[in-house]
Amino acid sequence: MHFSVVLGDDIWSQLGGIIFSWGFLQFIVAFLSFFGFVLTMAVILVLAERKVMGWMQDRLGPIHTGPWGLLQTVADVGKLLLKEDIQASQTDKALFIFAPSVFLAPIIAAFAVIPFSPYVGLPGVVIATGIVYYVAMSSIDVIGVIMAGWGSNNKYALMGGLRSAAQMISYELPLVLALVSVVMLTSVLAGSPGYPSNAGIGTIAIKEIQD
Repeated sequence: MHFSVVLGDDIWSQLGGIIFSWGFLQFIVAFLSFFGFVLTMAVILVLAERKVMGWMQDRLGPIHTGPWGLLQTVADVGKLLLKEDIQASQTDKALFIFAPSVFLAPIIAAFAVIPFSPYVGLPGVVIATGIVYYVAMSSIDVIGVIMAGWGSNNKYALMGGLRSAAQMISYELPLVLALVSVVMLTSVLAGSPGYPSNAGIGTIAIKEIQD
């Protein structure tokens, strides 16, 4: 039998053992459940933000799409998915196309050290400086915003990209301060080993008791 056929059969058998294992099934179910939860919360929180902002500005907010405007965010998602992908002729095509990936990839990579659950195959990657890794990866997405503004070859888009980048950088300070308080409380920089010490009671409650 040809070597490539033997190698292909061996790889397929190993992949089949992984794919059809109970642990892999648990991981898929946990991943889809978490992904669905995130998407659902995104729809709910965006609608809640728009309603609260409407009340703050003495207006009603979304009320026409669906009962009480509850389907407004769903309609907005549909509109965005059906939009035509238009690219100006004077853009830097490489930067313009690559910018969304540069923006999204670090955000996804930052979730690697977050221990969602040790029981369903999502314990998080153990890194000695997991908190530092999380902060660093969640800060790189600023580069994608600047790339999008610069690649559009438009001065207004560039100014908007720089403004958004400045806002995102300003958000990093309270984020880091919040994480530093957790590090000081748990004395752990790694992301994954931090959760067992607070099992059964929240970190905020522990801090209040200590105070």
